[in-house]
Amino acid sequence: MKKFSILVAIMFFAGIGFCEIDPKLYEKMSDEYCIADVENCLIWGLKDQAAEILEIVAKRGNPDAIRLLETYYADYRMDFQDEIITDKHSIDDAVNCFIWGLNDKAAEILELLAKRENVHAMRLLGIYYIEYISDSKTEQDLKQKEGFHWLSKAAEKGDPVAMSQLGYCYLFGLQTDIDTKKGFELYKKAANLGYNSAEEYLLLNYMNIVNDGTEEITNDIFQLIQKKADEGNLKALTTLGYMYYLGRGVQEDKKKAVNIYKKLVEQKYSFGYTNLAVCYIKGDGVEKNYKKAESLLKQVTEGKISDPPYYMSNDIGHAFYLLQLLYSDNQYGMLDSEQARYCSEMAKRHGWY
Repeated sequence: MKKFSILVAIMFFAGIGFCEIDPKLYEKMSDEYCIADVENCLIWGLKDQAAEILEIVAKRGNPDAIRLLETYYADYRMDFQDEIITDKHSIDDAVNCFIWGLNDKAAEILELLAKRENVHAMRLLGIYYIEYISDSKTEQDLKQKEGFHWLSKAAEKGDPVAMSQLGYCYLFGLQTDIDTKKGFELYKKAANLGYNSAEEYLLLNYMNIVNDGTEEITNDIFQLIQKKADEGNLKALTTLGYMYYLGRGVQEDKKKAVNIYKKLVEQKYSFGYTNLAVCYIKGDGVEKNYKKAESLLKQVTEGKISDPPYYMSNDIGHAFYLLQLLYSDNQYGMLDSEQARYCSEMAKRHGWY
């Protein structure tokens, strides 16, 4: 029995933040790359997210998006011909197969086209195979190696979507040794070619780098983060806040971090609520104010900032965890053992231990 992991989808799609799409990203992205992300979502089984992106692009009058939406909502399945007539129609057929869950048939079509040096097919086949999972370890390893091979070929031919996926392989050691430098270079190249999702993923990884402190924050990394933060990018603002809060890549300045977190709160971004609450609890860059911290955290846990895509289960868990601390320690002046137990349980349910 063959299965497919959606780990790549969750990690790669910084633009859809834990599988919720960011409309602003796709409103700015070219139709071509929006459709590419739709195809990726379909391969990973994220059909609802694919439909959301298609709705955005279809409103712009894009015929491919309109056709795919019609196929998505149709209740029929097409008959396939053994003979493939043109590459374009065959790519369409393969994408339709992914919509309908006929993944083996899609791979069969893509393999024929990839062998004809069709770059689009190489990329889709590579994305499909790179995280292929099977009960047979031998089959799984073989397919994943094929995935790396086809992504490499498509990237060599200048496909930015393949470059970004190949960058993922190098960052996480999928069918290759981990090479962080090469991974980031591939993402940068893809972003420079106009593939906005690659830039979003770079920002997400830079956020992780700032948090764990395992990599140097170089000037070019800081410049990209600052540039995107100035443009109002919420991931970049979050990362910049972390940098000033932790003193990584910049001089530590917790007041600046607080001001950034307040901007995130204005945008209803849950990271801003939890991080600003921590500052109020600790007195970092602002006077201690446990009531303000509690109010911010309750807005997260009570769903008052649930405007997608800036709402993540992890932040809900973090908020419950922080509330549990406030209610379980008398130093905060709001001791409540029943609420503390409830918040502790809810934090665990949302994956915060």
